[in-house]
Amino acid sequence: MNLLAIIWFLVVIMTVVFIHELGHFSVARFFGVKIDVFSIGFGKKLFSWMDSRGTRWCVCLIPLGGYVKMHGDVMPKDESIPPPDGEDLFINKPLWQKAGVVLAGPLANYILAIAILAFILLVNGQTMATNEVTNIKDGGPAAIAGVEVGDIIVEADGHSIENLSDIHAAASMHIDISTPLEIEVIRHSARLRLDLFMVFDPSSKRNIVGLGFTKTITESLSPVKSLVQGTVYVGKTSVLMLEAIWQMLTGKRSTDDLGSIGKIADYTTKSMEYGWVMMLTSIALLSLNLGLLNLLPIPVLDGGHLLYYAIQAVIRRPIPYKVQVFGMKLGLFLVFALMAVGIVNDIKEFILH
Repeated sequence: MNLLAIIWFLVVIMTVVFIHELGHFSVARFFGVKIDVFSIGFGKKLFSWMDSRGTRWCVCLIPLGGYVKMHGDVMPKDESIPPPDGEDLFINKPLWQKAGVVLAGPLANYILAIAILAFILLVNGQTMATNEVTNIKDGGPAAIAGVEVGDIIVEADGHSIENLSDIHAAASMHIDISTPLEIEVIRHSARLRLDLFMVFDPSSKRNIVGLGFTKTITESLSPVKSLVQGTVYVGKTSVLMLEAIWQMLTGKRSTDDLGSIGKIADYTTKSMEYGWVMMLTSIALLSLNLGLLNLLPIPVLDGGHLLYYAIQAVIRRPIPYKVQVFGMKLGLFLVFALMAVGIVNDIKEFILH
């Protein structure tokens, strides 16, 4: 990894982290919460400054995260003791405002991802391979299933198919290759259902269907349509990510796809080889990943805080301190366990390649 690749990797990481923390910061200030610290990175402070409203802005040595420290963001150990006075304390804000501050971080990442993708679509237009089969690998899964050149694939495993990316998504989400990928095709105006048994390719780590799609459609998009298409893409990708996470939790998918900082670094640096579109796309996808993962209902993540607030809204009283502490410890364990799996996978990937 050369110096330019390292710089680009740091730019990507710091951008998505900054936007995430800026979301928390902006909404907290909007609701009148005093911000004590806004930090990009962890560890030793490289430099810092104080703004006119008493917030210390810091850039730290390890640029792999960040945080916003809000005034009065503490868990009370004794519920009988009233919180200190002060309208600028986070703890004194209504529950819906606290939830808004927490949600703003992941939401900011989603907005960044949508904005980047919309910009790319606005500048480049939308070019997509259609769902019409143009070639078939002899003896491959599709040929065995009876797919023919000219067939238009309209459905796979119950999911509507409109273009090549939809086909790839359906193939990747079909984990059990011992069962067929049920596809529907239109052939000479007739609608046919075919069972396609895919083959897993260990070198590319993906399911092979043995189909080719070379017909493309290029469409210029207006600003509004670019924004809509960017939002649709982010929505579809989020659903696929959640399905993949669920498959891992239920044991249907291997955890080999999990990665940590090594996989992120590899992806972002490789994006430099394919021009500005891929470089911006790498920021959008990483931002989307950060936003979605932070919404998971795991204590210590934003989603865990939102879960606590939802429970508190139902029971109409704060969750006991000991319960919150236990949840935080459990959340830390889960996060570190996921990181450990990702690091092991990164090491295996490095050794094998």
